[in-house]
Parts: sequence; structure tokens; C-alpha cells
Amino acid sequence: MSDGVLPIVALQEIEGFICATAAELAPGDPAGRDDLEQEMRLAVLEDDSLHTVSYFKRRAAWRAMDYLRRESRETSRRDDDVDVEKCLGYDNEAAEKHAAVEDFVEKLAGRKIDQHG
Repeated sequence: MSDGVLPIVALQEIEGFICATAAELAPGDPAGRDDLEQEMRLAVLEDDSLHTVSYFKRRAAWRAMDYLRRESRETSRRDDDVDVEKCLGYDNEAAEKHAAVEDFVEKLAGRKIDQHG
């Protein structure tokens, strides 16, 4: 592949995209933003093949979406484990949060990833 780049080169080129995406996905949550940025960087660096920068952007974005889904599920489980009212069906907040994350992930997945430059 003649137009492919190493992951470390791609990472340098898409750093702005990673920061902007994490800020969009975790507004007002510095720790969440840091976690998302690290997940996205790892997704790029775990692939040791030559690919286009666009490929690495997509890989990073998909990792962010997977991370959000995983966090949403784990939060729902923790909430359900400690909150009897939720277990009895009196409070549906955890399900609503999970659905909101899924909606946002769907929106991100449908967006053209190369828009963040």
C-alpha cells in the first residue's frame, strides 16, 4: 500500500480529531475525556500495519464508541447492584442513560468521520 502510514505517524496527524471527538463525547467530564483519548490512541497504536490516515481515524472513532457502550453497561450494572428501587422497576434512570449513550453512538457512527480534519 503506497499511501499507507505507520500508526505513530497517523496518531500525530489525527491528534486534533481525537481531542475534539473526546471533548464532544464527554463534555464537562475531564476524566472521561482523558479515558476516551487514551482508548482512541491505543486503538491506533495497537495496529502495526500501514494504513491510510482515514483508516486510523475510523479505528479510533469505533474504539471510542465501544468504550462508551462498555462504560454504559458497566454503570448500569453497578447502579442495578446497589439500588433496590431500580431492581424493583421504580427508577428507570440507568436504562435511560444507556439508551442515550446508544443514541449518541448511533449518531456518531452515521457521521462522516473525516469531518474533524
